Amino acid sequence: MGSLGLAELARQQLLAHGVAAAIAVLESGLAENPDQCKSWLLLGDLLSRSREGTSDANPSGRQSEVAEPRRAAEAYLAACQCDGDVQAHEAAHENLQRLVRRCLGCSPSVLLESFWNMPRNRLVTTELRRAAALPDAATVALVVDGAGWEAVWIAKNMSALAVYSVRGRTSLLAPFEAALSTANDAPVMNFDWRDVGTHMRLLQPMPRRALVVLGSCLSAHPISPNCVLSVLGNVKSLLGDMEVVWIPGRIVWRGGWTSSTQLDGCRIVDAKPFVERGLDYSVAVDSLLPHHHWVELSNFGAGWPDEHIGCLNFEEAWRSPEQEDVLSVCSIPTPQTANDIFVWWTSAEVQAAVEGEQLQTHLVACGPCGDTIRTWQIAVFDTSACSDTRSLLDAVEVPLVFRSYHTSMLNDNARTAYYDAAIAAAVHSKDVVPLVGLDLGAGTGVLSMLLAKHVETTTQCHVVAVEGETRLAGLAQKLVDANSLDNRVLVVPQLSTAMQELPGGRRANVCVHEIFGSDPLSERVLPSLRHARANLMELDVTLVPSHFTLLCALCAGNRLSKLFSAPSVVESVPGVGVLFGHLAPVVEVAALPAFLERDVVELGPMADRTTAEFVWLSLAVEVGTFDLRTLPDEVPVQRNFKILGDGVALPSEVVGGVFLASWFRLDGDPALDTGPGQSSPSRPWAQCVQPVSAARDAFGQPFVAEFVVRLTDDRVRYKLERVVLPDEEETCSLGSLFDET
Repeated sequence: MGSLGLAELARQQLLAHGVAAAIAVLESGLAENPDQCKSWLLLGDLLSRSREGTSDANPSGRQSEVAEPRRAAEAYLAACQCDGDVQAHEAAHENLQRLVRRCLGCSPSVLLESFWNMPRNRLVTTELRRAAALPDAATVALVVDGAGWEAVWIAKNMSALAVYSVRGRTSLLAPFEAALSTANDAPVMNFDWRDVGTHMRLLQPMPRRALVVLGSCLSAHPISPNCVLSVLGNVKSLLGDMEVVWIPGRIVWRGGWTSSTQLDGCRIVDAKPFVERGLDYSVAVDSLLPHHHWVELSNFGAGWPDEHIGCLNFEEAWRSPEQEDVLSVCSIPTPQTANDIFVWWTSAEVQAAVEGEQLQTHLVACGPCGDTIRTWQIAVFDTSACSDTRSLLDAVEVPLVFRSYHTSMLNDNARTAYYDAAIAAAVHSKDVVPLVGLDLGAGTGVLSMLLAKHVETTTQCHVVAVEGETRLAGLAQKLVDANSLDNRVLVVPQLSTAMQELPGGRRANVCVHEIFGSDPLSERVLPSLRHARANLMELDVTLVPSHFTLLCALCAGNRLSKLFSAPSVVESVPGVGVLFGHLAPVVEVAALPAFLERDVVELGPMADRTTAEFVWLSLAVEVGTFDLRTLPDEVPVQRNFKILGDGVALPSEVVGGVFLASWFRLDGDPALDTGPGQSSPSRPWAQCVQPVSAARDAFGQPFVAEFVVRLTDDRVRYKLERVVLPDEEETCSLGSLFDET
């Protein structure tokens, strides 16, 4: 049966008998003929659906509960490895990227970056070699939530009875680790905790020692004491009284109190800009305080507190009969002000004897080091409910009611100023009574209230604020009431696409919306507008905004390369770059530095490290302006454009290829530009970066790069067609040198 036939049969089963029947048909057909890219893609989509009782809508950006993350990843990986359909390959790659974000709550680039963390990698292999030199004993190895190469290294380089890889929240990485294991002929068993115990009891001879590598304690993200103790408890239940060698030997929590105003942009709503516009936003100031926030403190300068907060020595904890007594936590001084923030991170440490009897501490920290490998820290904002140091560290596990980006958006003064002016212009140019307004994705209702404020009399205005996140809609209602606008603004707590008409049966003649991601189409503004035009708006509705302009520029540098690729070999384990390369993001969001005054950056052979990390290869060009009144019915849309550059000869310190950074602008007075050089805690947008070519040498002389941009319902993607090198007599096309994608 052909791929299209199997996929169609599965769709029929889905409609007639449900998801389980469709999955069974696909798995049976693919077992007979696995080279069916579209069928693998469909299987991955079905397996990555949300679990019952959860929603794919996920308006707050919280992690979704995926039904079968590991099996879904296996299906997408199989689709990526099949021959044939280019569009199906691209779809599988895009959907795999989304799966990673949903399951791990972070970009796939974070996983790829971990392979470039040489201090971490060397610490692991150094300690493994040290363990291999211990007196001979029947040994098993257990890697918990590893990056993916550690278990393979052990299987290749050590004489272990068995090598196990156990995963919790990183279960979707298991297929990639299994493929790496097969490619290296290094047997690794990807089991859950229960299966490890069952298999270990069958080993002969019985193991007497275990090597335990705790990947979550070595990552770029801090880990809470509760999570560490949970893993420790699982290991104790599994290994009993066996001798254990721990990597790392201990984990340390560091940080302290800070009164940094730099974090206020994502912590406290600044009510002043709203007061200036006649709005009382004090309710939002009190309600929108996020409990905690993952943050890169190194982006906001130096000088962060670095006090010892607590530690856990795994060897001592292993010998202790009481698990709760193994964590040593210091008493932290009382904050100086009620607005102080508690920041913390973790450091993984080992103590090894070197040169005689001296002890030297080796560590891998995820503190704000400002290194080329990104690290994250925790900022605890709502400390009122934290009674002691332990509760401050475990605060990261508290479910978020409102995420910090809601505060950031409200604190983006450029965003507020643009919409205030654009709404005023729309109202004053709209000769219609009464004004019926629609606010799509209303959030806290600020655009609805600005629209109502700009209409002079109460009887001329009725605004429907539609917000799909129930708690946020509740806050919007409180703000509407606090501003005495409940007779003009009606808050509807549901997704606009679930509405067949506005309350009262009227249609909107003015529609305001701000459902733009860094990729302006990623939050599905086009399907929302298409549905609203069919059901909720008049045909001649005034849209605010009505257009957006795409801009882009070429760039390069190690900072970007590490986000899109893994090294081909990690600590003598080959194949990492190829197999884990399927996880590479199609597009990554990154806050890039501003342009220099000249478009040619002079790089000599002595280029410094900063230059090697990032460099612009061209100035910005306008790709085109797109009309949101017609675009929903026109997509998919393609447009050709060119980027000209004077040429930059990149030094050998720069690895990787060439990238295209894109952003958007909303024209007006003032305009709203989401371009480079504007990064701040209160800027909800950054630039979208996409790899376009591995043949970077072609950009070392004056060039004309010819691109195609493609807009679909939920994404903007770019493709390099060719690069032409101008010559006095002729042009030379280098299109054959470049990647298709």
